[in-house]
Amino acid sequence: MLKILITAILAAALLAGGTVSALAGSGAGNTTGGDSPLDFAEIEAMVGEMEEIEDFELMPEPVDGRTASIDGGFRGVWGADNDTVDRPPGVLGGIYGKVQKPDGTGYGYFGGLWKNRNGETGGYMQGRYANGYFWGVWRCMETGAGGILGGTYEPGPDASNDVPRSFVGKWITKDGQQTGYLRGTWSPAVNSQPAGRFAGQWTHDNNVTASEVSPDGRLAGTHHILQLADGNSIHYFKGRWGSNAGAQGRLGGVVLGGEFYGIWNCRNSNAQGYLKGVWADHRFKGVWGHVGHDPQGRLWGRYGPVVTPEPLETEPLPVPQFMATGVKPVLKQPVANQTLRVTSLR
Repeated sequence: MLKILITAILAAALLAGGTVSALAGSGAGNTTGGDSPLDFAEIEAMVGEMEEIEDFELMPEPVDGRTASIDGGFRGVWGADNDTVDRPPGVLGGIYGKVQKPDGTGYGYFGGLWKNRNGETGGYMQGRYANGYFWGVWRCMETGAGGILGGTYEPGPDASNDVPRSFVGKWITKDGQQTGYLRGTWSPAVNSQPAGRFAGQWTHDNNVTASEVSPDGRLAGTHHILQLADGNSIHYFKGRWGSNAGAQGRLGGVVLGGEFYGIWNCRNSNAQGYLKGVWADHRFKGVWGHVGHDPQGRLWGRYGPVVTPEPLETEPLPVPQFMATGVKPVLKQPVANQTLRVTSLR
């Protein structure tokens, strides 16, 4: 199975113009912690019983005969137990859904992103939910630091759309030295609207200018707007990447407030990492790196409203060709006229 992300709870879905971020505003819940009926020993036991969490995917892909749905989204805040009253909380947000396996078994999943108190994307979270409980892991991609999280949610998924929904939980670092809370609201989806496609390039060196770029690979995929029953929306993206050397994998993430954050995996190895940057005015640009490391390269490209079927795993990856003419790459030919035999991030 593929090893990529959507990190529990899609906490960082970048927004395109005209949609409302599921994390925006002050209505994501109280800024103080709440009590969760689960203790850390119980959460650790539940996390330990899970299989490899979603293969490091932001949203599970329908591979190996399994199906995956995106049923809704959530938003909220997080903080540390030793925070002072005047210290603002960080925010989090993401999506949830269900995975159904060929043998008839399945499970509920969630994935998302969290931002620190300065509004910068810090990392991801992902896990499982069932019978009013959720449990999973969280991680800071650049530093590799992380831990576990868990809590409860209400009401059940069969409640009508106009019933308020909430969750409350707690988190702890791997070394047990820091603990905190997370809380917020969740809402079922009422509509999933394709927003278009994105395509671009990436390079290993994050210090070069566009005029010096010789891309090491390509990336492409689709982006979507998930409309929620509570009036909010989540903007997420998913796709594939390839390298000129023959590696390839999947990527996925979210857009929030003009910024994107996601994760990627590699089908040719156990490599996995993150990507983040700015998403605005039909262009995106940012950096990528491996888990536990500072950024190791740059990525850039364009997105637009053209909606076409996502390429099959065995088909060439459609990409745009850029001409380096300055700080920003300029589109030279339409995406449909250029192809690449998937080869991606090392």
